[in-house]
Amino acid sequence: MRKCVILWDNDIGWSEELQRELLKEGVTITEAESAVDFLQETGVEEKIREIALLAEGESALAVVLSASQIEDELSGSFSINEKEKVFVRWQEVLQKLCASCPVPVLFVAEEYEEKMEWEALQTGVFDFYDKKRDIRICVQRILLCSRKWENRRVSSGSKEKNFILDDKRQCVIYDGREYMLTQKEYQVFTILFEKKESIVSRQELLTLGWGAHLPKGCRVVDTIIKQLRTKIKDTPYRIYSKYRMGYYITVTGKPEDSPVTVIDK
Repeated sequence: MRKCVILWDNDIGWSEELQRELLKEGVTITEAESAVDFLQETGVEEKIREIALLAEGESALAVVLSASQIEDELSGSFSINEKEKVFVRWQEVLQKLCASCPVPVLFVAEEYEEKMEWEALQTGVFDFYDKKRDIRICVQRILLCSRKWENRRVSSGSKEKNFILDDKRQCVIYDGREYMLTQKEYQVFTILFEKKESIVSRQELLTLGWGAHLPKGCRVVDTIIKQLRTKIKDTPYRIYSKYRMGYYITVTGKPEDSPVTVIDK
């Protein structure tokens, strides 16, 4: 299976730098722009569908799409007096890509804006990256996104057929019933789920769930855990705490029956 990343970005310098770093990991880049050149006279949404098909055909690890690229594409669809519509529609287009894409979508921006990150995550992107940060971080996040995506695909397969993690809608589905979560509740749940039966410290949950924008205190984690316990109480998944160590999730609902591996003290 070919290891590649589908990239749709108009920043040549950054794209070349990303390509060099990915090659060190044995991953190549397929430029989405070359694949959709023949669609230049069509709408951006048609290009989005083409990128989704390209990702499937190339057995890609992920799709990386830049904010500047999608805004440029949308700008070309309007007259000068209508360009303000760009800032309304990019979320809609991105949401359609995430809904149709067979691999995780990573959205990148020229500089960090909290509002843009929130809006992008709301559309269903798997991760958000700021181009001003070290590009090696972007590479590792792409690889991590791919691993998480594959782990979830496997975990919702033969071993747990009646359990599904829905990244796009940020909910868990068990036995046909949907349990809707907030963005942070879903992030915390998936972190614990991916490390089932292993203890995850509050600090690790904060780092993985909030990144560089850590809240002032760690009690926010306790609040989210409490909310999660209430929301998923009708499923066989239970979240337990280990004094001064952190939290872990188990499928049995009986902590004494579940082997626990300490991964972060």
